[in-house]
Amino acid sequence: MIIEGNKGYGCSNWRVEQGDCRFVIWKDIMGRKLTPDNISTLIAGKITRSYVLKPGNGKKLKGRLKMIQLENRRYAVKIIPEDEANDSDSSENQIMMIECFRG
Repeated sequence: MIIEGNKGYGCSNWRVEQGDCRFVIWKDIMGRKLTPDNISTLIAGKITRSYVLKPGNGKKLKGRLKMIQLENRRYAVKIIPEDEANDSDSSENQIMMIECFRG
């Protein structure tokens, strides 16, 4: 079960004695605060609507977010530039991936 915390949405069984689930989606991704509806969209494997994002380089980027599965049952939020959103499976449009795990 996914629950809301102070900085992100994560597993309800995050405590070591309850399963030590390390999954989390941060509430703020590149300057965009995610809502519970955004989280539901990502968990369902769908692409969010377009947002203006602010990467670390200071330039604004219009793009969409999608959660994808990596190897070893790991997940990441993929940033898809708006002009490439129709080709979301292309590895060329991958600007940044934010892993859905705590360190």
